[in-house]
Amino acid sequence: MLTVSSIPTMPISPDPSSDMMTPDIPHIEKKVYQELYALADWMLKTKPWERMQDTHVFVIVDPDTNERQLAVVMGNAGIVYALHLYQPEEGTRWYHNIQCYESSSQSQHAGQFDNRYVTIEFDEGSGLDEHDELLDDLYAPEDWFDEEAALTEGYLESVLFRSIVPAHPPWHPETADTLRMMDGLRLLKRYYSDYFDEYAWAGYFVDPDESVITLPTFTLPLGAKRADAAAWDFAMEPFDVPRPKTLPQVPPDELFVARLDSLPVKPGVSWEAGIIFSPIPVSDGGRPFFPLVPLVVERDTEWLGRSELSSPLEPREHVFRASIAETAITRGYLPESIFVGSPISELALTGLAAARDITIVPAPDDMALFDSAVQSMLEFTGLSMSEEEGDFDDLFT
Repeated sequence: MLTVSSIPTMPISPDPSSDMMTPDIPHIEKKVYQELYALADWMLKTKPWERMQDTHVFVIVDPDTNERQLAVVMGNAGIVYALHLYQPEEGTRWYHNIQCYESSSQSQHAGQFDNRYVTIEFDEGSGLDEHDELLDDLYAPEDWFDEEAALTEGYLESVLFRSIVPAHPPWHPETADTLRMMDGLRLLKRYYSDYFDEYAWAGYFVDPDESVITLPTFTLPLGAKRADAAAWDFAMEPFDVPRPKTLPQVPPDELFVARLDSLPVKPGVSWEAGIIFSPIPVSDGGRPFFPLVPLVVERDTEWLGRSELSSPLEPREHVFRASIAETAITRGYLPESIFVGSPISELALTGLAAARDITIVPAPDDMALFDSAVQSMLEFTGLSMSEEEGDFDDLFT
Protein backbone atom coordinates (compact mmCIF):
# COMPACT_ATOMS: atom_id res chain seq x y z
CA MET A 1 0.00 0.00 0.00
CA LEU A 2 1.38 3.40 -0.97
CA THR A 3 2.34 5.84 1.74
CA VAL A 4 3.56 9.41 1.73
CA SER A 5 7.14 8.29 2.20
CA SER A 6 6.97 5.59 -0.50
CA ILE A 7 5.62 7.76 -3.30
CA PRO A 8 8.54 8.73 -5.55
CA THR A 9 8.95 12.48 -5.59
CA MET A 10 11.97 14.59 -6.34
CA PRO A 11 12.95 17.86 -4.65
CA ILE A 12 11.50 20.83 -6.50
CA SER A 13 14.40 23.24 -6.82
CA PRO A 14 14.13 24.60 -10.36
CA ASP A 15 16.89 26.35 -12.23
CA PRO A 16 16.55 30.09 -11.52
CA SER A 17 16.70 30.73 -15.26
CA SER A 18 13.69 28.47 -15.93
CA ASP A 19 10.03 29.40 -15.90
CA MET A 20 9.34 26.99 -13.04
CA MET A 21 8.64 28.50 -9.64
CA THR A 22 8.96 27.31 -6.06
CA PRO A 23 5.59 25.87 -5.01
CA ASP A 24 3.54 27.65 -2.38
CA ILE A 25 3.05 26.08 1.05
CA PRO A 26 -0.44 26.95 2.31
CA HIS A 27 -0.57 29.28 5.29
CA ILE A 28 -2.01 27.56 8.36
CA GLU A 29 -2.61 29.42 11.61
CA LYS A 30 -0.34 28.69 14.55
CA LYS A 31 -3.23 27.51 16.75
CA VAL A 32 -4.20 24.91 14.12
CA TYR A 33 -0.74 23.36 14.13
CA GLN A 34 -0.67 23.43 17.92
CA GLU A 35 -3.94 21.52 17.99
CA LEU A 36 -2.79 19.05 15.34
CA TYR A 37 0.39 18.20 17.21
CA ALA A 38 -1.50 17.84 20.50
CA LEU A 39 -3.97 15.43 18.87
CA ALA A 40 -1.19 13.53 17.10
CA ASP A 41 0.55 13.11 20.45
CA TRP A 42 -2.27 10.87 21.70
CA MET A 43 -2.09 8.67 18.58
CA LEU A 44 1.70 8.34 18.65
CA LYS A 45 1.75 7.35 22.33
CA THR A 46 -1.35 5.13 22.31
CA LYS A 47 -0.36 3.29 19.13
CA PRO A 48 -3.87 2.17 18.11
CA TRP A 49 -2.30 0.29 15.18
CA GLU A 50 -1.18 -2.39 17.62
CA ARG A 51 -4.81 -3.54 17.81
CA MET A 52 -6.46 -1.95 14.78
CA GLN A 53 -5.87 -3.21 11.25
CA ASP A 54 -6.43 -1.37 8.00
CA THR A 55 -9.83 -3.08 7.69
CA HIS A 56 -11.04 -1.54 10.99
CA VAL A 57 -12.47 1.45 9.22
CA PHE A 58 -14.97 3.99 10.50
CA VAL A 59 -16.84 6.71 8.62
CA ILE A 60 -16.74 10.45 9.28
CA VAL A 61 -19.45 12.55 7.63
CA ASP A 62 -17.76 15.84 6.78
CA PRO A 63 -19.78 18.68 8.37
CA ASP A 64 -18.94 21.08 5.52
CA THR A 65 -19.63 18.86 2.51
CA ASN A 66 -21.75 16.00 3.95
CA GLU A 67 -19.37 13.59 2.19
CA ARG A 68 -18.54 10.28 3.83
CA GLN A 69 -14.82 9.77 4.45
CA LEU A 70 -13.23 6.46 5.38
CA ALA A 71 -10.93 6.74 8.40
CA VAL A 72 -8.25 4.03 8.38
CA VAL A 73 -5.46 3.40 10.91
CA MET A 74 -2.24 2.16 9.31
CA GLY A 75 0.61 0.46 11.16
CA ASN A 76 -0.45 -3.07 12.07
CA ALA A 77 1.76 -4.42 9.28
CA GLY A 78 4.74 -2.48 10.61
CA ILE A 79 5.34 -0.62 7.35
CA VAL A 80 3.63 2.76 7.66
CA TYR A 81 2.09 4.35 10.76
CA ALA A 82 -0.67 6.80 9.97
CA LEU A 83 -4.28 7.84 9.99
CA HIS A 84 -5.62 8.04 6.43
CA LEU A 85 -8.88 9.84 5.69
CA TYR A 86 -9.95 8.68 2.22
CA GLN A 87 -12.11 11.21 0.38
CA PRO A 88 -14.83 10.58 -2.19
CA GLU A 89 -14.71 9.53 -4.85
CA GLU A 90 -11.17 8.63 -5.84
CA GLY A 91 -9.93 7.84 -2.33
CA THR A 92 -12.85 5.73 -1.18
CA ARG A 93 -12.87 3.86 -4.49
CA TRP A 94 -9.13 3.15 -4.25
CA TYR A 95 -9.48 1.87 -0.69
CA HIS A 96 -12.43 -0.31 -1.72
CA ASN A 97 -10.49 -1.78 -4.64
CA ILE A 98 -7.50 -2.56 -2.42
CA GLN A 99 -9.71 -4.43 0.06
CA CYS A 100 -11.54 -6.35 -2.67
CA TYR A 101 -8.75 -7.08 -5.12
CA GLU A 102 -5.56 -6.59 -3.04
CA SER A 103 -2.45 -4.76 -4.17
CA SER A 104 -1.30 -4.80 -7.78
CA SER A 105 0.86 -2.68 -10.02
CA GLN A 106 -2.33 -1.08 -11.32
CA SER A 107 -3.54 -0.19 -7.83
CA GLN A 108 -0.08 1.14 -6.97
CA HIS A 109 -0.32 3.46 -9.95
CA ALA A 110 -3.84 4.51 -8.94
CA GLY A 111 -2.58 5.14 -5.42
CA GLN A 112 -0.20 7.76 -6.76
CA PHE A 113 -2.18 9.34 -9.57
CA ASP A 114 -5.87 8.62 -8.96
CA ASN A 115 -6.33 8.80 -5.19
CA ARG A 116 -7.63 11.44 -2.79
CA TYR A 117 -6.97 11.48 0.94
CA VAL A 118 -5.41 13.39 3.82
CA THR A 119 -2.97 11.72 6.15
CA ILE A 120 -1.24 12.12 9.48
CA GLU A 121 1.85 9.92 9.08
CA PHE A 122 4.51 9.19 11.69
CA ASP A 123 8.09 8.33 10.78
CA GLU A 124 11.64 8.36 12.08
CA GLY A 125 12.35 11.79 10.60
CA SER A 126 13.67 10.88 7.16
CA GLY A 127 10.54 12.03 5.32
CA LEU A 128 10.55 15.59 6.59
CA ASP A 129 11.18 18.55 4.32
CA GLU A 130 12.38 21.95 5.54
CA HIS A 131 8.87 23.11 6.38
CA ASP A 132 8.16 19.92 8.35
CA GLU A 133 11.39 20.36 10.29
CA LEU A 134 10.39 23.90 11.20
CA LEU A 135 6.98 22.72 12.40
CA ASP A 136 8.63 19.89 14.31
CA ASP A 137 10.92 22.34 16.11
CA LEU A 138 8.03 24.67 16.97
CA TYR A 139 5.23 22.30 17.95
CA ALA A 140 6.35 18.71 18.53
CA PRO A 141 6.24 17.64 22.21
CA GLU A 142 9.73 17.40 23.68
CA ASP A 143 9.24 13.80 24.78
CA TRP A 144 8.75 12.64 21.18
CA PHE A 145 12.51 12.48 20.79
CA ASP A 146 14.45 10.09 23.00
CA GLU A 147 18.12 9.93 22.05
CA GLU A 148 18.56 6.38 23.31
CA ALA A 149 15.29 5.06 21.89
CA ALA A 150 16.04 6.72 18.54
CA LEU A 151 18.81 4.16 18.02
CA THR A 152 16.28 1.32 17.92
CA GLU A 153 14.71 0.16 14.65
CA GLY A 154 11.24 1.52 13.96
CA TYR A 155 11.41 4.37 16.45
CA LEU A 156 8.94 7.12 15.50
CA GLU A 157 9.78 10.70 16.37
CA SER A 158 8.15 12.92 13.71
CA VAL A 159 4.84 13.52 11.98
CA LEU A 160 3.93 14.62 8.46
CA PHE A 161 0.61 16.23 7.57
CA ARG A 162 -0.15 15.72 3.90
CA SER A 163 -2.89 16.09 1.33
CA ILE A 164 -2.98 13.75 -1.68
CA VAL A 165 -5.04 14.61 -4.77
CA PRO A 166 -4.97 13.08 -8.27
CA ALA A 167 -2.02 13.96 -10.51
CA HIS A 168 -0.14 15.74 -7.71
CA PRO A 169 2.56 14.57 -5.32
CA PRO A 170 1.76 14.65 -1.58
CA TRP A 171 1.73 18.24 -0.41
CA HIS A 172 1.20 20.33 2.68
CA PRO A 173 -2.45 20.66 3.68
CA GLU A 174 -4.86 23.51 3.09
CA THR A 175 -7.02 24.77 5.96
CA ALA A 176 -9.93 22.54 4.91
CA ASP A 177 -7.59 19.54 5.01
CA THR A 178 -6.45 20.36 8.54
CA LEU A 179 -10.07 20.50 9.72
CA ARG A 180 -10.57 16.96 8.43
CA MET A 181 -7.33 15.87 10.08
CA MET A 182 -8.46 17.25 13.45
CA ASP A 183 -11.87 15.59 13.06
CA GLY A 184 -10.12 12.32 12.30
CA LEU A 185 -7.72 12.43 15.23
CA ARG A 186 -10.40 13.48 17.75
CA LEU A 187 -12.87 10.84 16.58
CA LEU A 188 -10.20 8.14 16.35
CA LYS A 189 -9.49 8.71 20.05
CA ARG A 190 -13.19 8.46 20.87
CA TYR A 191 -13.78 5.42 18.66
CA TYR A 192 -10.74 3.57 19.96
CA SER A 193 -11.52 4.37 23.61
CA ASP A 194 -15.31 3.94 23.63
CA TYR A 195 -16.37 1.68 20.76
CA PHE A 196 -13.57 -0.38 19.24
CA ASP A 197 -13.86 -3.32 21.64
CA GLU A 198 -17.55 -3.64 20.82
CA TYR A 199 -17.35 -3.00 17.08
CA ALA A 200 -14.03 -4.56 16.08
CA TRP A 201 -16.06 -7.09 14.06
CA ALA A 202 -17.40 -4.28 11.86
CA GLY A 203 -14.47 -3.98 9.49
CA TYR A 204 -14.43 -3.29 5.76
CA PHE A 205 -15.20 -6.85 4.75
CA VAL A 206 -17.14 -6.61 1.52
CA ASP A 207 -17.97 -8.86 -1.38
CA PRO A 208 -17.06 -7.23 -4.72
CA ASP A 209 -20.71 -7.53 -5.77
CA GLU A 210 -22.11 -5.74 -2.70
CA SER A 211 -23.41 -2.20 -3.14
CA VAL A 212 -23.85 -1.24 0.54
CA ILE A 213 -21.92 -2.09 3.71
CA THR A 214 -22.75 -1.13 7.31
CA LEU A 215 -19.95 0.72 9.12
CA PRO A 216 -19.39 2.65 12.37
CA THR A 217 -20.25 6.27 11.53
CA PHE A 218 -19.79 9.67 13.17
CA THR A 219 -22.12 12.56 12.23
CA LEU A 220 -22.10 16.06 13.68
CA PRO A 221 -25.61 17.25 14.68
CA LEU A 222 -26.71 20.66 13.44
CA GLY A 223 -25.43 23.37 15.78
CA ALA A 224 -23.04 21.08 17.66
CA LYS A 225 -19.41 22.08 18.21
CA ARG A 226 -17.13 20.39 15.72
CA ALA A 227 -14.12 20.43 18.05
CA ASP A 228 -16.04 18.50 20.72
CA ALA A 229 -15.62 14.82 19.89
CA ALA A 230 -18.36 13.90 22.38
CA ALA A 231 -20.87 16.06 20.46
CA TRP A 232 -20.76 13.82 17.39
CA ASP A 233 -23.46 11.17 16.99
CA PHE A 234 -22.26 7.58 16.66
CA ALA A 235 -24.22 4.81 14.91
CA MET A 236 -23.87 1.84 12.60
CA GLU A 237 -24.98 3.24 9.24
CA PRO A 238 -25.03 2.09 5.61
CA PHE A 239 -22.12 3.15 3.42
CA ASP A 240 -22.52 3.11 -0.36
CA VAL A 241 -19.75 1.04 -1.88
CA PRO A 242 -17.81 3.14 -4.44
CA ARG A 243 -18.63 2.23 -8.02
CA PRO A 244 -16.04 1.68 -10.78
CA LYS A 245 -14.54 4.79 -12.29
CA THR A 246 -16.66 6.26 -15.06
CA LEU A 247 -14.89 7.01 -18.31
CA PRO A 248 -15.07 10.68 -19.30
CA GLN A 249 -16.96 11.75 -22.39
CA VAL A 250 -14.64 11.99 -25.39
CA PRO A 251 -16.35 14.16 -28.03
CA PRO A 252 -15.29 13.88 -31.69
CA ASP A 253 -12.81 16.39 -33.12
CA GLU A 254 -13.37 17.04 -36.81
CA LEU A 255 -10.51 19.53 -36.99
CA PHE A 256 -8.09 16.86 -35.74
CA VAL A 257 -9.21 14.48 -38.50
CA ALA A 258 -9.16 17.22 -41.15
CA ARG A 259 -5.67 18.34 -40.14
CA LEU A 260 -4.29 14.92 -41.15
CA ASP A 261 -6.43 14.45 -44.25
CA SER A 262 -3.60 15.10 -46.70
CA LEU A 263 -1.21 12.56 -45.16
CA PRO A 264 -1.07 9.05 -46.65
CA VAL A 265 -1.59 5.89 -44.61
CA LYS A 266 1.59 3.84 -44.89
CA PRO A 267 0.88 0.09 -45.18
CA GLY A 268 2.54 -2.21 -42.65
CA VAL A 269 3.45 0.58 -40.22
CA SER A 270 2.32 0.34 -36.59
CA TRP A 271 2.65 2.79 -33.74
CA GLU A 272 2.44 2.30 -29.98
CA ALA A 273 1.04 5.41 -28.33
CA GLY A 274 -0.02 6.60 -24.91
CA ILE A 275 0.40 9.16 -22.15
CA ILE A 276 2.19 8.74 -18.84
CA PHE A 277 2.78 11.04 -15.90
CA SER A 278 6.26 12.48 -15.62
CA PRO A 279 8.03 10.93 -12.61
CA ILE A 280 9.33 14.36 -11.58
CA PRO A 281 6.85 16.94 -10.28
CA VAL A 282 7.10 20.56 -11.38
CA SER A 283 5.54 23.76 -10.13
CA ASP A 284 4.06 26.90 -11.61
CA GLY A 285 4.11 28.59 -8.22
CA GLY A 286 1.04 26.80 -6.91
CA ARG A 287 0.73 23.20 -5.84
CA PRO A 288 3.35 20.93 -7.51
CA PHE A 289 2.00 18.55 -10.15
CA PHE A 290 3.05 15.66 -12.37
CA PRO A 291 2.99 16.76 -16.04
CA LEU A 292 1.57 14.53 -18.75
CA VAL A 293 4.13 13.04 -21.16
CA PRO A 294 2.76 11.81 -24.53
CA LEU A 295 4.89 9.14 -26.25
CA VAL A 296 4.65 7.51 -29.68
CA VAL A 297 6.91 4.65 -30.81
CA GLU A 298 7.06 3.25 -34.34
CA ARG A 299 7.33 -0.53 -34.23
CA ASP A 300 9.45 -1.27 -37.30
CA THR A 301 11.99 1.52 -36.95
CA GLU A 302 11.80 1.94 -33.11
CA TRP A 303 11.59 5.68 -33.72
CA LEU A 304 10.43 7.51 -30.59
CA GLY A 305 8.45 10.71 -30.63
CA ARG A 306 7.99 12.63 -27.40
CA SER A 307 5.78 15.70 -27.29
CA GLU A 308 5.91 18.66 -24.94
CA LEU A 309 4.88 18.21 -21.31
CA SER A 310 1.26 19.10 -20.64
CA SER A 311 -0.73 20.08 -17.59
CA PRO A 312 -2.66 17.22 -15.94
CA LEU A 313 -5.70 19.51 -16.08
CA GLU A 314 -5.65 19.36 -19.89
CA PRO A 315 -8.20 16.82 -21.22
CA ARG A 316 -6.30 13.61 -22.00
CA GLU A 317 -7.91 13.20 -25.40
CA HIS A 318 -6.65 16.65 -26.46
CA VAL A 319 -3.10 15.84 -25.37
CA PHE A 320 -3.20 12.44 -27.05
CA ARG A 321 -4.61 13.72 -30.34
CA ALA A 322 -2.03 16.52 -30.45
CA SER A 323 0.74 13.96 -29.96
CA ILE A 324 -0.57 11.74 -32.76
CA ALA A 325 -0.92 14.74 -35.09
CA GLU A 326 2.58 16.01 -34.30
CA THR A 327 4.07 12.55 -34.92
CA ALA A 328 2.18 12.07 -38.19
CA ILE A 329 3.27 15.47 -39.52
CA THR A 330 6.87 14.83 -38.48
CA ARG A 331 6.93 11.39 -40.13
CA GLY A 332 4.94 12.49 -43.18
CA TYR A 333 2.38 9.68 -42.94
CA LEU A 334 -0.15 7.89 -40.78
CA PRO A 335 0.28 4.26 -39.65
CA GLU A 336 -1.90 1.35 -40.67
CA SER A 337 -2.51 0.50 -36.99
CA ILE A 338 -2.07 2.18 -33.61
CA PHE A 339 -1.70 0.22 -30.36
CA VAL A 340 -3.09 2.16 -27.40
CA GLY A 341 -2.98 1.55 -23.67
CA SER A 342 -6.24 3.06 -22.39
CA PRO A 343 -9.92 3.39 -23.32
CA ILE A 344 -9.57 7.20 -23.45
CA SER A 345 -6.87 6.90 -26.11
CA GLU A 346 -8.99 4.45 -28.07
CA LEU A 347 -12.00 6.77 -27.98
CA ALA A 348 -9.86 9.76 -28.96
CA LEU A 349 -8.92 8.08 -32.25
CA THR A 350 -12.37 6.75 -33.22
CA GLY A 351 -13.03 9.49 -35.77
CA LEU A 352 -9.57 9.26 -37.35
CA ALA A 353 -9.79 5.48 -37.55
CA ALA A 354 -13.15 5.60 -39.34
CA ALA A 355 -12.10 8.35 -41.76
CA ARG A 356 -8.76 6.82 -42.76
CA ASP A 357 -9.38 3.08 -42.24
CA ILE A 358 -6.78 2.84 -39.47
CA THR A 359 -6.98 -0.04 -37.01
CA ILE A 360 -6.92 0.94 -33.33
CA VAL A 361 -5.72 -1.91 -31.11
CA PRO A 362 -6.48 -1.69 -27.35
CA ALA A 363 -3.43 -3.65 -26.22
CA PRO A 364 -1.75 -2.36 -23.02
CA ASP A 365 -0.10 -5.79 -22.61
CA ASP A 366 1.41 -5.76 -26.09
CA MET A 367 3.40 -2.52 -26.15
CA ALA A 368 6.98 -3.61 -25.47
CA LEU A 369 8.62 -0.65 -27.19
CA PHE A 370 6.47 1.85 -25.32
CA ASP A 371 7.30 0.09 -22.06
CA SER A 372 10.99 0.24 -22.93
CA ALA A 373 10.78 3.96 -23.62
CA VAL A 374 9.09 4.53 -20.26
CA GLN A 375 11.70 2.42 -18.49
CA SER A 376 14.52 4.40 -20.08
CA MET A 377 12.94 7.64 -18.95
CA LEU A 378 12.53 6.36 -15.38
CA GLU A 379 16.09 5.11 -15.29
CA PHE A 380 17.29 8.49 -16.52
CA THR A 381 15.48 10.19 -13.63
CA GLY A 382 16.62 7.58 -11.11
CA LEU A 383 13.14 6.17 -10.54
CA SER A 384 13.39 2.83 -12.33
CA MET A 385 10.84 0.15 -11.47
CA SER A 386 11.74 -3.50 -11.10
CA GLU A 387 9.96 -6.26 -12.98
CA GLU A 388 8.40 -7.42 -9.73
CA GLU A 389 6.67 -4.07 -9.33
CA GLY A 390 4.64 -4.44 -12.50
CA ASP A 391 4.65 -3.56 -16.16
CA PHE A 392 5.19 -0.01 -17.24
CA ASP A 393 1.89 0.04 -19.10
CA ASP A 394 0.34 0.55 -15.65
CA LEU A 395 1.57 4.14 -15.87
CA PHE A 396 -0.90 4.78 -18.68
CA THR A 397 -3.55 7.42 -18.14
